Amino acid sequence: MGCQIAANEIRVPGGDIWRDDEWQAGHDPNNFIPGFIVFGTIRHVHSILEIPDTSLQFCWRLIKNVRQILGRQYGIEKFVTIQDDETFGHFHISLLPVCPEMRRFGGSVENIVPFLNWSKKAWNTPEKTRQIEETADRLRFWLNTRR
Repeated sequence: MGCQIAANEIRVPGGDIWRDDEWQAGHDPNNFIPGFIVFGTIRHVHSILEIPDTSLQFCWRLIKNVRQILGRQYGIEKFVTIQDDETFGHFHISLLPVCPEMRRFGGSVENIVPFLNWSKKAWNTPEKTRQIEETADRLRFWLNTRR
């Protein structure tokens, strides 16, 4: 799926919040969690070690800006940040908002997957889709004003 997202063959929910020659950012296409943003490389990169420092620094500034916007606009205070080298060629970093529903599954890292599996079913609703669209629109607006 990473290749298809990078090639713009799959539209992520709400559309890209950021895309340039090196990075694409948008809502996770498999989960219905407003603010669950994935930052992925456009070119094939298997490890963080293959990314030039300037590009990686840019991505972390982008992540920081997104986190600040989600905090100010939606009051999200805590996030789980996941770096994944197992993406079949498109390195990515995921920014997962910590939400009250996560507590049902426990507070540790190993409980993230059960929460994500639950959210795929329980939050696959028109209301969550609308929230994701709204969140993406706001993120695009605020990120474009920072260019």
